[in-house]
This record gives sequence, structure tokens and C-alpha cells, in this order.
Amino acid sequence: MLFTMDGHPESHKDDSSGTQVYTLGEIVVTRKKEGVESIGTVHRVTQEDISISGARNLNEAVNLLPGINVMVGGDAVPKIDIRGFRPRHNILLLNGIPINSTYDQQFNPSIIPVENIAEIKLTSGPSSVLYGQGGLGGVINIITKRGGEGISGMVGAQVGAGLSHLVKGSVSGRKGRMDYFTSASYSSRDAYPLSAVFEPAALEDGAKRNNSDKEAGSLFANLGYDPSSVLRLGLTFSYLFGEYGIPPNVHDPETDIFAAKPKYRRIEPYQGYSIQGAFELFPEASPLSLRGWLYFNQMGENSNRYSDDQYDDFIRDRSLVTYRLKNETRVLGITLQPQYAIGDTGILTMGLTAQRDMWKSQGTAWNIWSSTWPPGYTP
Repeated sequence: MLFTMDGHPESHKDDSSGTQVYTLGEIVVTRKKEGVESIGTVHRVTQEDISISGARNLNEAVNLLPGINVMVGGDAVPKIDIRGFRPRHNILLLNGIPINSTYDQQFNPSIIPVENIAEIKLTSGPSSVLYGQGGLGGVINIITKRGGEGISGMVGAQVGAGLSHLVKGSVSGRKGRMDYFTSASYSSRDAYPLSAVFEPAALEDGAKRNNSDKEAGSLFANLGYDPSSVLRLGLTFSYLFGEYGIPPNVHDPETDIFAAKPKYRRIEPYQGYSIQGAFELFPEASPLSLRGWLYFNQMGENSNRYSDDQYDDFIRDRSLVTYRLKNETRVLGITLQPQYAIGDTGILTMGLTAQRDMWKSQGTAWNIWSSTWPPGYTP
């Protein structure tokens, strides 16, 4: 149960792209000085900032925020540290929907495109615990776009090094009491290009990083409806899919005693979707108002570790542990925020949240040896 004090309302006008800010899924009401924000440190990145920077996904966009450190390690997944806190100690929200994995609280920001983002808010400091468990470092709150008056659209394409491609587009609008925003994107990369000064190693010949290809796609849509002057309804849906390779070590343990055994891993494929229904009720003659949302988020991936760099066999090399796993995470929750306006003083907000997390993994593993086999058993 959370209580916050807010200042006066802030209006959201149309921007140059013809879209507005979708605020129904925010954890707290958008104000000039939110209760959560007034005792913490808040930084914002707007869609204009993102457009100027040329960022293509979330991990590139958050680089514009202070106190953020983005690293790509051995798992080929960008890790976002906030003030030195690892990803598992930070919360990532998309319109109020938790994106953190229910297995280890990590998240992959590179699969979240930016064409549907209206604003990114980073709340750091002790106030971030008001958003829920795990926010020791901070909270990254992604607020998406919604349609503005008329009809507007966007189409874009990019080509880069490593045979990388990106195509994206969006359509939005508003007519009468209904508004909508939809977007789609697809990107691919053949390989990550290595530096010209890279010296070939035993397991990496240079030019292009082995097993560094990736593919990602997304669909996003939200729909808003105002049945009356005191009630607003919203529905949001997103879908993500793709696959990528995880580059192995570049040094051979047979010639380098400090090198670890190479791991030949791929995520092929991953896919996930989330859906959220939200409402906001604000009677004009009453100091009381109510907003809330129901959400569901699911992400699944096939995680494979192969015998060698052919990436087509699991038992060719009996000395390596290999596996073929299907991992799945689910989050189901509901949030209610009753509010009471205290004259010119501000607004008292109470947050009520119930959430259920689930993680499941199933598959097959090979070449797992143990020193504690049951008596009489010979592997």
C-alpha cells in the first residue's frame, strides 16, 4: 500500500508528430512535482531527445540519462546499471507493466524499440521503493504514445555495418472520443563487425564476430476511448519476437590455461506479449478520483547450448554439457490508485497492487556428470 502527495496537474499537448503521452498506465499521476518524485531524483528523456540521438532501442535511449551505465557482457544482452546497482536491483516498467524476468529479475532492453516511446522517466533514490520490490537502484518507467487529433504516420529505414537493417513505421490518430496508436518494426544483423586492429585468436579469426547475428521484431498498439467527460478507458497490446547468437570465447583452453571452455549458445527463438486494460474516473464535482489497470506479461525463449561451432548437434562432443531448454516467465497483476484532492495543497494518492509471478523451464540436457551418483549406478 503506497501513499504519495502530488502538486498541481500538468497538461499533455500534442507534439510535432501528432501524438500524445499515454498516461493511464503510469504508477503515479503525472504532475509537475509528483509525490514520488519530490523526494527522489527524476530525469526524463523525451521522444524528441530519442529522435535527435538516433537511438534504435531502449538500451541506446537510456544512455542519454545520467547515472546509467550500459554494458554488454558474455550473454550478448545489454545490462543497465543505475548508480552502480545491477539490473536485478532495478525495475523496468512499460505503461506500468513490469518487464523484469520472474526468474532472475533481469531484462533485455535491446528488444524494446523506441518508435512507440513518448517519454522515459528514471526515478532514482530511496523513493523508488514506492514502485514495488526490487527498486534499490531506481525505476525506468517507459511511457508510450497515443493518438492525437487527425491522422499521422511515419515510415523509416536504416542500413548499417555488419549487414544490419531496420525498418519501422507507425500510424496514429483521433476521431471523436476514440484515439489509437500502432507501430511495427523489424531489424536484423548478420554479424557484429570487429575492429580493424583486432588480432585473430584461436577461436576468432577477426572481421566479423562469430555467432553474433540477431533478429528482432515488434508490434505495438493502444486504443483509448472517452465514454464521458469523467471517464477514460485504455487498452494496450505489445508483441516481441526474434532470435540471436551468443558469441563464444575467443581463446582456446588447450593453448591458454586461463581460458574457459567455449560455450556455443543461441536463443532461437524468443517471443513475448503483454496486454493491459486501464481506466481513469475523475468526477468533476468530487475531490475523489480512481484509476487502475489490469495487466498480463509473458515472455518465452528457447535457450540452446550446442556441442561445437556448427550449432546443429548436442552430443557430438561428450566433454561439454549441452542443453535444449524452453524457458517461460509470466506476470499477472492489478493496480488501483484512489486519489483525494486536498484543496490547493495537493493530491493524496494510495496505491494498491496485487501481482503473481511464474517461471517455468523444461527441456533436455546432455553430458551432465556427477560425483554423487546413487550406489550401484554407473553412468
